[in-house]
Amino acid sequence: MYPRRLAVLMMTLALVAAALGAGSPVAAASAVYGPGSSSWAAYYASPLDTATWAPFCAGAGAKVTKTVPGIPAPACGPTGSTQIDIPTSYPYTAGRETDTVGFQCVELVERYLYVAEHWGALAGDGADMARIYGAAQSITPVPNGTAGQAPQVGM
Repeated sequence: MYPRRLAVLMMTLALVAAALGAGSPVAAASAVYGPGSSSWAAYYASPLDTATWAPFCAGAGAKVTKTVPGIPAPACGPTGSTQIDIPTSYPYTAGRETDTVGFQCVELVERYLYVAEHWGALAGDGADMARIYGAAQSITPVPNGTAGQAPQVGM
């Protein structure tokens, strides 16, 4: 069970790098996109419904920039300066969210893990996501390049 979750976490980080690798720098946040928006609420009420994806991204002034078959979270961009709220508990409870600047790697990782694994968002920088989520789920991350220990799909 834990190796599979670790594989999911590491594949998520690889997806983030591929989907957002060409992202642009983000200015200081100027607006907040969260539960007060009907498109945000519709997405988090039914995140597997692909019809909610474009309105979700557009609600923060972005568009769907990348989707990957089997990954239940679209990458949105350009990132802009909007603070994006992410639920901290599953199922979502009003008033329990954290935010991150723009549609960047941290936001995509947090949103993906919320949808796919039902893990609430945890605060941290992109470089710390594997360690933070690993600690919260009692998983020891396997660093990239660790010989003989790379995560395998389906474990």
